[in-house]
Amino acid sequence: DFYNAFDIVKSSSFDVVNTDLIAGLDGDSLESFKATVDSIINLAPNNITIHAFSVKKSARVLENDASIYDLNGDFAQNSVDYAYEALINSGYLPYYMYRQKNTIADLENVGYAKAGTFGIYNVLMMSDTHTVFSAGAGATTKLVKKIDGKIDIFRIFTPKYPYEYLRDADKI
Repeated sequence: DFYNAFDIVKSSSFDVVNTDLIAGLDGDSLESFKATVDSIINLAPNNITIHAFSVKKSARVLENDASIYDLNGDFAQNSVDYAYEALINSGYLPYYMYRQKNTIADLENVGYAKAGTFGIYNVLMMSDTHTVFSAGAGATTKLVKKIDGKIDIFRIFTPKYPYEYLRDADKI
């Protein structure tokens, strides 16, 4: 499905195509992650973001199988290291990085891009210097106000579950 969707996007009028990968997923291996990275590089998207696997503290998967979240993360670290080398050697440049809570091996997420195709949206989202409007269930609008050199940020969250989102649609 991914490859079919990618072909559709590449044949459309989009100027820049991004692909995201997650390092450290349960059931993955270093060999399969390397193969995925190489396959994505061969497709030549303009941007590739490598995310480190992150499990939220309230995730149900932790109730059933806490071992899925390997804090040591040697596999994830090796995957991220491989992705870095492969992407740099293929002409991709790292252009933004951000950290999340509860990432495997305390790793960060890094966006890579071909020169001239940096995803400005990604930079603006991570910098907390620009207002970003969002819509839909689970969306977060970020209002940024600058007063006398000080940045004040106000976030508006919409319910993520469809029932609550639809129930509260008039208020939203």
